[in-house]
Amino acid sequence: MIRNDAELVDMCSKSKGIISDKTIIKAHPFVEDVEAEEEQLAKEKEAELASYEFNNTGGEEDGNA
Repeated sequence: MIRNDAELVDMCSKSKGIISDKTIIKAHPFVEDVEAEEEQLAKEKEAELASYEFNNTGGEEDGNA
């Protein structure tokens, strides 16, 4: 039986790629609202992608475009 949050978080982390992300989020002890957490994750991914697109100037990899 799981004894504490640290064990549960570790199990969630190790379950990535084995079970669905939604199932992992449901089991995570820090998450109270699964749908809100999924929305927040989507916003963060979108912002990260937008940041990458903004910073991608198409120059050489070494920065000497």
